[in-house]
Amino acid sequence: VEGRDRPQGEGGQPGPRQGPRAGGPGPQHAGGGHAGPGARGACPGGAAGLGGGPAGPGAGEGGGDVQYTCVIITVNVDGLGEYEASAAVRMDRILSAVLSADTDILLLQEVVPEMYKVVQRRFPSCAFRRGRLTEDYFNVTVLCSTRFHTGNRISSYAFPGSSNGRHLLTVRCGGWTVVNVHAESGGRQEERDERESQLKYMSRIHEPETGQICIIGGDFNVREGEDHCLRNEGWRDAWDEVPVDAESPLASWTWRRGEYSARYDRCYVRTCGNDSVSCVQMATILGIHATSTDHVALRVVLRRTTHADVSAEVDSMGDEVAQSAAVEAPLCGVLSKHPEGRREESLTSATQ
Repeated sequence: VEGRDRPQGEGGQPGPRQGPRAGGPGPQHAGGGHAGPGARGACPGGAAGLGGGPAGPGAGEGGGDVQYTCVIITVNVDGLGEYEASAAVRMDRILSAVLSADTDILLLQEVVPEMYKVVQRRFPSCAFRRGRLTEDYFNVTVLCSTRFHTGNRISSYAFPGSSNGRHLLTVRCGGWTVVNVHAESGGRQEERDERESQLKYMSRIHEPETGQICIIGGDFNVREGEDHCLRNEGWRDAWDEVPVDAESPLASWTWRRGEYSARYDRCYVRTCGNDSVSCVQMATILGIHATSTDHVALRVVLRRTTHADVSAEVDSMGDEVAQSAAVEAPLCGVLSKHPEGRREESLTSATQ
C-alpha cells in the first residue's frame, strides 16, 4: 500500500476536514429505532443537493442505544476513458462534484497516475493505493474524516487470477472494515468465471473481522444474480434497504454507455459482532456522468447501533483497544491470514 506522510493524531498534519460535522462523527444516544425513514434518490448535480444527511437521534424513550454514522462515496472515475478534458481535470471535477462536508471515506476505482496526483494534492495525508501494480489504473481509498486518521490499518490484496490487475484495498479503523473493490469486467465465460471467484473470496473476508462492521464498496461489474454467494454469507446489498423516495427516485443504473446500462457500483454490508448496521440514506450523483466518467457516484449513509446491553462493555474496552493500536509495530508488507489460505499485504504506519 502506498500513501504519503500519515497524520499522527490531532497534532499531525490536518486532514481535509477538522472538528465534528453537524450531528457529530461520534456517538448519538438514541432511545431505540431511527429518527425516521431514510431516503434514496438521484442527485442531478453535486453532493450539496442531497439534503438531509445522517439521521439524528432516534425517537422513543428508554433504550439508551448508541449510534454512529459513516458516510461513504464510491465512484469509478474511468481513468483510461477518452473525454474532452484531461484525466487530471476530470478528477478535479469529480472530487468537487461528489464530496460533501460529512464524507468519511471516498472509494475510487480506475484511477490513473495523473488522477492520483490530483487526489494527493487535495488530500495530502490521507489517500492510499496499492504499492505493487500490474496495470496503469488502480483503486484509491481516501480517509476524508479525521476520525479515521489514527489507529487505522490499511492492506491490499491482488486477485491472483485477474488478467486486469484487479485488487482490493481495505481500511480497518474504529470498528469499521471498509473494502474498496474493482472486480473483473466482461461477459465472456472466462471473465465471468474469474469474477465469480473474486466474489466468492469477498463473501468470506468478514471471517477474521470479529466485532467489526464490514463494508464492501466499489465497482463489482456484477450482472443480476451473480452476487448470490455474497448474500448466502450474510452480506446485504444496501440498495435494497433504503425506502424509495417517490419525489427523487434512485437511478436504476450506475454505469451507462450508449444504449447499455447496468448497476455495477454497489455497497454490501455485514455485521461481525453484537452491533447492528443499516443503510439510512443513499443517492446517485449524476452530474459527473458522460462528461467526466461513464459511471455515477454512489453516496451511502450507514448507521451503526451499539445496543444498550453491550455499550457499557464496548466503552470499557475502548482504552484497551486504543493502547493496542498505539503499540502495534510499524510494519511494511506483513503477511496476514485470510480466507482460503490466501494472504494480503498489510500496512500499519509505514509506507511502500
